[in-house]
Amino acid sequence: RSSSRVTRGRNTSPIKFNTRARRARQRKNRRMAATKGSQEGTQEGIRTPMRCAILGGGTFAQNTYVPILEGDLWKFSKIAVDAVWSRSEETAKTLSLSMWHNKAEVHFGDAGLDAIIGSDSIEAVFIVLPPRPALEITLRCLRAGKHVLGEKPVGTNVEEIEAAIREHVGMGQWRPIWGIAENYRFEETYEVVSKLVSSLGGVITLSLNASCALSDSSPYWHTPWRHSTVELPEVDGIGIGYLFEGPVHFMAAIRKILGQEACLGARVTASATLMQQNRELKQHDTISGYLRFDTDAGSSCACAVNICYAAFKPRVQFVITCRRGNIVIERVPGKYVISGDGVEPLIQEIPFNGVDREISYFIDAVRKHKGREAPVEDLEGECSAREALLDVQHLLALFRSASTS
Repeated sequence: RSSSRVTRGRNTSPIKFNTRARRARQRKNRRMAATKGSQEGTQEGIRTPMRCAILGGGTFAQNTYVPILEGDLWKFSKIAVDAVWSRSEETAKTLSLSMWHNKAEVHFGDAGLDAIIGSDSIEAVFIVLPPRPALEITLRCLRAGKHVLGEKPVGTNVEEIEAAIREHVGMGQWRPIWGIAENYRFEETYEVVSKLVSSLGGVITLSLNASCALSDSSPYWHTPWRHSTVELPEVDGIGIGYLFEGPVHFMAAIRKILGQEACLGARVTASATLMQQNRELKQHDTISGYLRFDTDAGSSCACAVNICYAAFKPRVQFVITCRRGNIVIERVPGKYVISGDGVEPLIQEIPFNGVDREISYFIDAVRKHKGREAPVEDLEGECSAREALLDVQHLLALFRSASTS
């Protein structure tokens, strides 16, 4: 039957028909093979985890980083923790034992750090250390070609931070990713509020009242570096460790809420006063002041800043006055509550998710870096060291204005 149909065509034969059919089948098979290969390649890219190390084994690394890195990021093969390091052997072992899925090698001391930095298999590191040693170790890792996500603050001295950024930029177009884990900039709440502010015509005034309860029952009280005037800045010979290390979060939140139009290139005026109210802390624990932003376009906004580490109970609240409405953000256990007039819906509740989002952002940036999908500046985006430097500069401006010298 096949032959009879072929012979109706002009200058055709059963042999020629079979040849055409065979070639058509071959083309179809090649297309299917190419599609399958592409899919397998994509799946292989997804299955290949980013091999990393955690440098630092303190409270935040154990209580926050480990649960995130052991969760969906491990489950969906986005990350594998191959090594952990701490300055002490005991802390490094404790960090390793806190992980169920990742079988991380334990390293400690100078030799252990050298081993991780020199490892060809580790492509990225999470640095969860005090800011002064963290900046030095960050540069060593970047020089070795490793991507870095370091905890905030980016450093304690503006000149040292600027020098580090210049060195990083000088490493070339496809230098390693350097991110700073400022989770407030990645909290969904501040992203939502930033968009609301824009829709309401921009900020006229912002008021932050952060009442933070701190005593020796807190695990963060028992970290000597937070009490140190060597590891962290001081004002007039008195430490400001807790007012520097924690409130840099609030500077990131304020800048995120105000948005690029209000902050970028703005002249910033600062005025503040410092107090000691928590006698057991033996350092400045309260700052009260304001920041005023003035742009060349003629827009201005003022931010009142009150941060206290001598409060009886914790409470954090932002009150934002916009041109066409008002917004209130309140931090309560486990979530933020957004309310106000001119805001739809009137009340929103958003859970804390900044650390999860910033780590996922960093992992995605490293993946895109491998494929050369975008310039390093774009990949770093809001987790860049430049953004973190601006957070530090705004906070230090308040401290400088409060200094008697």
